[in-house]
Amino acid sequence: MLKKLTRRGLAAVSVGLALAAMTAVPASASPVSVHGVLLTGTWTDPGAAITSIDPDGTNYLVGLAGSTTTIGGLTGHSAYTFQVVFDPTANTSRGPGHETFTATLANKGSGHLDLDEYIQVNSDGSELVVGIVVGGDGVFHNATGVTAFLGTTADPSASTISTGRYWMWIDLGR
Repeated sequence: MLKKLTRRGLAAVSVGLALAAMTAVPASASPVSVHGVLLTGTWTDPGAAITSIDPDGTNYLVGLAGSTTTIGGLTGHSAYTFQVVFDPTANTSRGPGHETFTATLANKGSGHLDLDEYIQVNSDGSELVVGIVVGGDGVFHNATGVTAFLGTTADPSASTISTGRYWMWIDLGR
């Protein structure tokens, strides 16, 4: 029980920090440390394609593939895949995924940025994707960092357009 409460508490704190960062920082790249930058901006996802659906008790395991476009401190396009659990009773989806951006970092250069992520889409259409940087090339070679994408979708099944704001802290390791 304590582990469950601790995980929920840490998740609530993480979401709170991400929301505070997104509302407090304008869409730009700002110095954070000698090597790190705080990036904010907006994102759009035209809607994921469903690649698989498998029953899982009263839920469904759903494979998704799609793309995201970002504007702001990180400008570019991505390709992603997720394996989510869709709960038809609650009309929610959640699960892990991987996303690769081909992007430009303002005033630094361009390259590919690889993220391992976790998505939560709620019945009201609100969604949160959090991730960690797991690789990259070009300007993102040796990069580390964390990401949060907060937005909304008209359909929690993830088959319609989603939009929102993003927050990323990227350390280029230089």
